Amino acid sequence: MPLNCKTCGAPLKGDEEHCPYCGSFIEYEDRPLQKRKKISRKDLPQMKYTSELFIILISIFTFGIYGLYWYFSRRKNISGLVDGMKFPDVGLAVYVIGWVLLFFVSPEDSEISENAADFSGVAYLVIWAGAVWMCFSIKKILNEYAAKNCNDEAVFKVISSSDVALFFLGYICLQFQINKMIKAEIFAPAL
Repeated sequence: MPLNCKTCGAPLKGDEEHCPYCGSFIEYEDRPLQKRKKISRKDLPQMKYTSELFIILISIFTFGIYGLYWYFSRRKNISGLVDGMKFPDVGLAVYVIGWVLLFFVSPEDSEISENAADFSGVAYLVIWAGAVWMCFSIKKILNEYAAKNCNDEAVFKVISSSDVALFFLGYICLQFQINKMIKAEIFAPAL
């Protein structure tokens, strides 16, 4: 009987630990989620706890520029979570290029002044592409770390964020996932 990922529905070979498409941990009936050793709270990596409501409000007041700060401020912590998995610097570069295009390249100064609205649309598309790239890469890192360090199967299942929410809410959804991991004592809150 062919197996499919419970998260995204992708076909599986039957021997993967994580879905090759969405990165979700795969639990087989004959191989339950392994119990993982409990790490002392003082040995947990620190991640910044931030209220989702605060992030939403500050994002609205800064017209989304807060996202730049969010990604830059968590870059180092995320890169150090899983060996061989690093923060998506290329996605961050695309994201920054989009913001630079939006604010620092003036369509009035060039031949594109007639298409200023189209130019802004392209800049927003570049910002969005960089954000989506980073979000899904970061989610994969967080899920991999949680799979290796979570002792409770039920907790692991609720930690991972929804792909649809991640697609539309980006770093807000990632912060929500980080906050859940702090509450589950998979991360220690940064002071």
